[in-house]
Amino acid sequence: WVPPACAHRPLMDATTFKENFANTWENETELCYEVEVLEGDTWAPVEELQGFLCNQGPCHAELCFLCLVRSWHVDEGKQYRLTWHISWSPCPNCAQKLVKFLHDNSHVSLRIFAAGIQTTFSGHEDWLRKLRDSGAQLAIMTLKELQHCWDTFVDNQGQPFEPWPNLVEHIQTESQKLKDILGELHLVGPCRETKRRNFRNKCENQTYLCYEVEVWKDGKWTKVEELQGFLRNQGADTHREPGHAELCFLDRVRSWHLDEGRQYRLTCYISWTPGPDCAQKLVEFLGENRHVSLRIFAAGIHTKYRGHEDGLRQLWDAGAQIAIMTLNELQHCWETFVDNQGQPFEPWPIQVEHIQTESQKLKDILRVRSL
Repeated sequence: WVPPACAHRPLMDATTFKENFANTWENETELCYEVEVLEGDTWAPVEELQGFLCNQGPCHAELCFLCLVRSWHVDEGKQYRLTWHISWSPCPNCAQKLVKFLHDNSHVSLRIFAAGIQTTFSGHEDWLRKLRDSGAQLAIMTLKELQHCWDTFVDNQGQPFEPWPNLVEHIQTESQKLKDILGELHLVGPCRETKRRNFRNKCENQTYLCYEVEVWKDGKWTKVEELQGFLRNQGADTHREPGHAELCFLDRVRSWHLDEGRQYRLTCYISWTPGPDCAQKLVEFLGENRHVSLRIFAAGIHTKYRGHEDGLRQLWDAGAQIAIMTLNELQHCWETFVDNQGQPFEPWPIQVEHIQTESQKLKDILRVRSL
């Protein structure tokens, strides 16, 4: 594969950059792109595949880019990461095309940093979620990304990047909107109480799941930082298709297309143990993916469903490690997944007694007796 020559890459006019990335023009979308290839364990930039484009008449910028990337004929035997800095988030039609592209090209991953959320089109929220679930990483551009674009893609005439009025407030507002759309409202922002309520097992119809991924490398488990996050079950109160948190997580894991030639460890911190149906799906997943192991730390045992004990035993026998969250795990979640506003983790009343009681229940279920 020989990349196209790009000795004199054009640069964007400074006024065009400012007007579009300040979201002044709703009918125009500017898209700056970069490509990296995985060399060993490091993402290396492909300098020749860097540039920008905008929508052309009825063809949106995202679709123009898909036409461009297909023309490169990138090597399917290598892993590539595409990074976009785009003035507006993709519309439903573009998001749908991107979902299909990622499905058809498992050797390519996508990161999208948007200056603003495009709300003109009906269904934009659902398709942003589907795009996220297909493996794309979505975020609002921060000052750091804007500075990077100014330095990399703009004919800035040597002038420094100067944030426009109210930019910081705009970033905060759009970031919260995106978190709301992606279902990340309840563990972030002002809602720290939600973490406390759910991991105190006060909300039996809600399940929150925080997850981390590690890969076995150089004789030890190493965190995959970009595969870390949280989600919750989907149902009537979220106005989305029903789905338990564990099954939503399995959908997300499958979208990552983890390399079968490597060993991965998934760690879940979850407010309730899986019900029997979810346990069965997890058993099937582990059976089909021998390169993946699973650890589950639960805040409480869900006894609502008949057969929950058998389900947990089957999950244990399938190789999953199951334990009750201790103060160490709760502290870790508070510091890693929660917008804690700098506040320290404070155990709630009778927390230690709750941990001891639930741990004994789990040991009894798994037929693991205390010495």
